[in-house]
Amino acid sequence: MSVATLFQIDRNNGGGKQGKDSGGGAGARLKSLVLNGFGASEDVPEARLSRPSVRRETGEMRLRDYLRGLETMIRRSDEAQIRQTLVSVSPSEVQALVDKTAKSKARYIAATLDLGNGDSLPDSGAIKMLEAERERHEALDSGLRMLLAELRAGHVKVEGVSNDPTDVWQDEHRFE
Repeated sequence: MSVATLFQIDRNNGGGKQGKDSGGGAGARLKSLVLNGFGASEDVPEARLSRPSVRRETGEMRLRDYLRGLETMIRRSDEAQIRQTLVSVSPSEVQALVDKTAKSKARYIAATLDLGNGDSLPDSGAIKMLEAERERHEALDSGLRMLLAELRAGHVKVEGVSNDPTDVWQDEHRFE
């Protein structure tokens, strides 16, 4: 399912009106997707489930229900794409990323210290070089942190490492 299906316009419903019909048009499909199709209510407490998520007077869906469904769709789509793309990762690939991230951090710190040498302010070329080192470090560090989050969530498998969710939970809460 693609996100575009949420925003389809029902061309057969009065010249392109968006989802205010009560029949089988785009509005009904959207309500069905949010209310049933992609589990929008699975994380909602039971007390909230008793409230109607469609406004009776206009037939419109509540924004919070739509957003909850959209967030669920985004999360599931991310997980599916990550699983398809990163079927398995080797420990050497993870180690290489860790090493490059540490090296980029060291280079950024060294470049910052180099700018402190001398009496004059650094020229624009030196600042651009420093910015490039910072961007490189931030990009690698962000990617490493994202990989760690996906490993913890069990979305990425490392060759030779079992995905036991209890191990991840215990490691995350070891020092609490």
